[in-house]
Amino acid sequence: MNWLPLRMGDAPSPLRALGWIGVRGELDDKGKWNKLPYQIGYPHRPAANNDPDHWRNEGDVREVQIMAPDLFDGFGVALTGGIIFVDLDDVRDPITGVIDEWALQLVVTFDSWAEVSVSGTGIHIFCFGRLPGSGLVGYLDGDPARKIEVYDRGRFAYLTGHTLEPVRPLAERQRLVDLLAQHVRPGGVSATTISTGRGEAPIPEGQRNDALFRIARGFVLHGLSGADLERALLAVNRRRCVPPLSAIEVIKMARHAERLPDRRPA
Repeated sequence: MNWLPLRMGDAPSPLRALGWIGVRGELDDKGKWNKLPYQIGYPHRPAANNDPDHWRNEGDVREVQIMAPDLFDGFGVALTGGIIFVDLDDVRDPITGVIDEWALQLVVTFDSWAEVSVSGTGIHIFCFGRLPGSGLVGYLDGDPARKIEVYDRGRFAYLTGHTLEPVRPLAERQRLVDLLAQHVRPGGVSATTISTGRGEAPIPEGQRNDALFRIARGFVLHGLSGADLERALLAVNRRRCVPPLSAIEVIKMARHAERLPDRRPA
């Protein structure tokens, strides 16, 4: 496993000011490398993305890089809100540096600081902004060839500082973030399907509550919240449930789904 080493000084100061953790690559029983976070002050203890006591500062990272460079395979920062992290996997040739056209277009459109991922095959885009929900995981416009993840809190972002040229400052891009949230969908699912449930099988009585709740959780994980989440779930209820549940029941279900903690793996 060859990870790109961290170039701390090349990362923008707002990112360097966040809480830092160490990262190690570990093989699972299927032979896949996983990036696992550890506390810099206690290098054998896992780091949690919701516990600031587990994080250290930029100076501690620099000290480890000098005094114990083999202690970790890499480093990351804890996202706490206000900075958007767009994660694009398998979009770059690590030898030639050529980036897939759709990913390069995102880099150019956001026109904010971007770097090469630790594997050399991915791209990270960072900007100022906030997501409408807990995060976006899916595919750009539902295209399975264009996987994308977007977060602004409750996650670690593993940094390299290997900046994409030309170097761009970390910019405010809330309008683009809002627009992007409308285009991240499950693979093969159009905007019409995700908002209305159109084109999917009917949900019979006896399965409605479980099915609608699963759909609601899927909407939450794709960034829907509040009134938008309620409208989307009501639309699915009207089109697919036989017979439909009452609007009051559906709205309660949407609110419950939104309150549940995000249990996706870090």
